[in-house]
Amino acid sequence: MNISPNASKETLDYLKRMNDAEILAEEILIDKQQIIDFDRRRNTNREAYRQLMDAKKKPVQFQDKKMWLCMKDMFILLPSSKAAEFIEKDQKNIDEEINSVRDQLKVKMSKLSDIEGTADKSKPYFLNAINK
Repeated sequence: MNISPNASKETLDYLKRMNDAEILAEEILIDKQQIIDFDRRRNTNREAYRQLMDAKKKPVQFQDKKMWLCMKDMFILLPSSKAAEFIEKDQKNIDEEINSVRDQLKVKMSKLSDIEGTADKSKPYFLNAINK
């Protein structure tokens, strides 16, 4: 973008605010997409955990002692109990990540509304749990 040397200070300030708003809006969209991706992973883990729990209800002779587990980009053969532990730990990590991104998203939305000069309707909802 070419800015003429004769541009007023008001014009330069306006352009800087619009640039900051655009960057912040992109970060907000990225965070929202990240939450969606984490939620999909959380649902997949929930389905896998449910399958493990249903498999434990079968008679002993039909239960699988070991299960294949897909971790990132590799498959691992693990005992069923260990696989359930890994899934539970991953669920906790995903929940923490989602909460962290949501907290950051609230702050970014507030900053964006300040830059745009609009009323921030989310400020009353900046509540934190007592047990944190």
